[in-house]
Amino acid sequence: MKVTKLFFILICIMLLGFSSCIHIGVNINPSDSSDELELEPSAECLYVIELADEHLTTLDINPEDYKLILIENLVIKGKADLDPDVWYLTYKLRSLIPDTNKEAIGAGGEIFVKVNFQTEKVEVTGYGE
Repeated sequence: MKVTKLFFILICIMLLGFSSCIHIGVNINPSDSSDELELEPSAECLYVIELADEHLTTLDINPEDYKLILIENLVIKGKADLDPDVWYLTYKLRSLIPDTNKEAIGAGGEIFVKVNFQTEKVEVTGYGE
């Protein structure tokens, strides 16, 4: 049975309480009045992957048929289209990835996904060939 990362975090919150969840990556600060979700770096990345995977299933795409080959969070000062809350993911169809490094990787088969961590907005921005 597959247990999602988000479900795991929620179970920890319920069973262990807020202070214990800080150790698994959730930063809950009761004195902070901000509505922004704050996670440790690796937990934020995993949460973004979870959002993207869930979105793909709503499009009748099975994420297990794909391999996540790239995830990046671009923070470059002065670029209007770049945001510290926005992540870019690239999935590649597993059937196009050979079992050995002696074979060529098949062309195309990518899905490009953009995720805003704070708003939880997920969109497919394109497909490879």
